[in-house]
Amino acid sequence: MKIMKKLAYLSFCAFAGLLLVFVLIICAFVYFISDKEADIKLNSQVSGKIVCYFGTWSTYRPSPWTYTIDNIPGNLCTHLIYTFVGFNETFQLKYLDNQFDIVREGFKKFVALRAKWPRLKFIIAVGGWSVGGALFSNMVKDRESRKAFITSVDTFLTRYKFDGLDLDWQYPGSTEHQGNYKDKENFAKLIKELRTEFDKHNYILSSTVPITSSRIQDGYKIAELARDLDHFHVLTYNLRGVRSPFVDVHSPLFPRSTDGEEVFGLNVRDGLQYWASLGVPKYKLVVGIPFFGKTFTLECEENNGIKAPINKTYHTGRPGESTREAGILAYYEICQGLLLNKWTREWDDETKVPYAYYKDQWVGYEDEESIRFKMEFIRKEGYGGAMIWTLDLDDFRGECGENNILLRTIHKHLRVNTLKFFT
Repeated sequence: MKIMKKLAYLSFCAFAGLLLVFVLIICAFVYFISDKEADIKLNSQVSGKIVCYFGTWSTYRPSPWTYTIDNIPGNLCTHLIYTFVGFNETFQLKYLDNQFDIVREGFKKFVALRAKWPRLKFIIAVGGWSVGGALFSNMVKDRESRKAFITSVDTFLTRYKFDGLDLDWQYPGSTEHQGNYKDKENFAKLIKELRTEFDKHNYILSSTVPITSSRIQDGYKIAELARDLDHFHVLTYNLRGVRSPFVDVHSPLFPRSTDGEEVFGLNVRDGLQYWASLGVPKYKLVVGIPFFGKTFTLECEENNGIKAPINKTYHTGRPGESTREAGILAYYEICQGLLLNKWTREWDDETKVPYAYYKDQWVGYEDEESIRFKMEFIRKEGYGGAMIWTLDLDDFRGECGENNILLRTIHKHLRVNTLKFFT
């Protein structure tokens, strides 16, 4: 009897041991699958991309607002874009800042962040407003010139270990910026040929695009680009006030009831809807979020609301102490002015964007509140995510509160379900 009891006990222990092993195997399998699913989600079409642009010019700003690669908060981004490189008359990529890019090892240090954040994607941007349309037009005009450019891009990506290319041509077909009517067809050919080459290496291919309907019609073959581009980085800022005699916010989420024909469609919602209506999948449309404010000089200090007249002599606002460029202020310059009670903040409830004024200076900008509205809109409508221009303009030192507060707000409200992978 004792022997039978011992055998029964041993059998029970063996069964329990096998059951435990089985449970452990199931747990390990579930963990593996869930981790793989999370990885897929992180890089999927609907994961809420946060595309962060790093501008090399910010490394030359005066202390304490000098911005370096070490300041980049890679835990809050999904894609990092290095701006810019250019290309020459033979369509070979060239450095625009040899001192920083090569001597100070900008490229090398940038992609070295991969060791810290292995899921990040590192992209090189080609172009920018300063690269004239004529150079782009000449590059795309025939197969041989496009091939020379693509070969140079491929060599560059391999040499410096980037994950893809962002094209910043402003804008194909724009005759006012040295483009021509053939750009539309030729740009689509370039993108198709880049896609063919990039598929061999799993490279990412994106392009900045406008929301103005005339620019879109003049320069972009929608069906072809929707097929071949991974992301459309939609320039949903600098939309208003550029040529107007009146102040206005430059990144309105919604139209205003008093909008006239001159600003028809120039808001985030309508601009994105237009691209989607033309056939671009919403998940490919990444929404531009400016970390800078657009400034103006008022004609009269007492008249400081929306649509107040702009000073005809000075027009743009005065340069900031750090950014030193007329017409813009970094968010960190604005928020410090608010803390010191220099600026008075107002809220434009129709467009869901703030503005502020101080004496004869006026600025439309983004803050935590307006960004929350935009992120809720992006998630509700199913767009691909947010694109930040640029990291260095956030309050990265935390002078007004938590550091990188605008980017943190984007991350908090856009990537709720994947937060653990970026902390």
